[in-house]
Amino acid sequence: MPGLRQALTIKKHFPEEAVRFTVSREVYGTESIRSRKNMAEKPILIIQMQRLGDLVLSYPLLGWLSHLYPESPLWVVGEEMFFSELMELSPKATYFTHASAPALRKTAFRLVINLSHRQEAVDLAGSLKTEERIGAYRDRPGGAMFINGEWQLYRASLVHNNRYNLYHWADMNALDVVPPNRMRMTQWPLPRETRPTASGHIGLFLGASEKDKHPDAAFWISLAGELLRVGHRPVLLGGEAEKPLGAEVARALDAPALNLTGHFSVSALCRFLQELDLFVTPDTGPMHLAVWTGTPVLNLSMGPVNAWETGPFSPGHYVLRAALPCMGCWHCTQSSVLCKKALHANRTAFLIHELVSQKEAGLRRIALPDQELLRTARDGHALFHLEQRLGDTPPRQVTALFWQAFFGNRAKIFSDAELAAAWQAFALASPGNGPAFTQALVKLGKDLSLHLRGRRGSTVNSETFWASFPLPLRPLTSYIHLSLQNGMFQAPAFAKALELVERLAALR
Repeated sequence: MPGLRQALTIKKHFPEEAVRFTVSREVYGTESIRSRKNMAEKPILIIQMQRLGDLVLSYPLLGWLSHLYPESPLWVVGEEMFFSELMELSPKATYFTHASAPALRKTAFRLVINLSHRQEAVDLAGSLKTEERIGAYRDRPGGAMFINGEWQLYRASLVHNNRYNLYHWADMNALDVVPPNRMRMTQWPLPRETRPTASGHIGLFLGASEKDKHPDAAFWISLAGELLRVGHRPVLLGGEAEKPLGAEVARALDAPALNLTGHFSVSALCRFLQELDLFVTPDTGPMHLAVWTGTPVLNLSMGPVNAWETGPFSPGHYVLRAALPCMGCWHCTQSSVLCKKALHANRTAFLIHELVSQKEAGLRRIALPDQELLRTARDGHALFHLEQRLGDTPPRQVTALFWQAFFGNRAKIFSDAELAAAWQAFALASPGNGPAFTQALVKLGKDLSLHLRGRRGSTVNSETFWASFPLPLRPLTSYIHLSLQNGMFQAPAFAKALELVERLAALR
């Protein structure tokens, strides 16, 4: 696709050997698999059968793998409705649909990585011949499901428990197979300069996969009207599902706005994104496409999404969200979605104007008592990071930073000194929680020991075991609970769990 930027460049061993991703239009069926069986190197297969955004979030992994295993072809099993229109954007790979499963089972793989939780993906992952398997798989047809890979296990432990998670999905896709030093060698280019183009267009993507994840019509009407008033040209965007919302917004505006909801295919939308000064969008697949192609993004993060997990994954983009303690939830438990109500159209329009005019300093002129503006970045470990630009850092952040360091230390990403510092910050910030945290940790160790010795009184077998502990300890209890299940509650799984408890107790 002429003019489109790939989202990152990966250095080889020498800095001057920076190589950009290449692209492939290959889609193979059964016969093509058979004709490629005699290749010198076994292929690597990634199974990603989720939505459009999930597929785009696997692109960094494809790029890293292409440099770690340059002789191994990269194959992807995905949904044709998504990957067929993204061939020009994808790192070099050969794509298959699930219909190719019988032929794939006859192929010997070097590595199989399952990034999908769909049952057909889990079944396929377990049925393939491979030297190494990462992610969820079934050990036999109709058998038990297991998860290989510490980071895939960690990600699964976040279900209903992602309050303190600071690891992005694009990173977690790769951390089991990509060495930390290789991630640190990655060059992440900034989005193209945010400055007015000849068109002056601001893209507004109206919808998302769930109603709670996007603003309502009143917000879009007010925002588009304010942008028109100050001289911008808003463009209403969305798929077929957003056409009624687009029509409602367009009718309500006093001035004309370009309504292109339902107008573009995925590939055509990618081209159109290049004409925008800024793309304003909830957490959507098109948001990740914009990031991958270098279009500046302002993510309106609301509803059951966590910007640390699924926000714009490369540096230089912005996230606007409510400053509420429940932000980043798994699902909303309130009578109304409070984070949607906290978003103000007039303030958002001002932020957009300042960002497009490259006047970030001017943002300080606006007060955001109930919101926060964040800028995407990469930290010293090359991990996804959100920098606070406006608003106050939430109190729970110090707890989240500790757990990021705790799990990162196990993978030799964070040093022992960094882990100790993160613990000290947590302990100082939450002195009242210290005794309760210690008491809960003692209870956890006791429960594990009782079960291991076959004594009564342990609650480890309970499905609610992990959730019976205080919130600040649940990142560990959820991971341990899932790890025990994954290890069939055998002695090695308990030894691993007790080692984690002892590691944490040693920090106190």
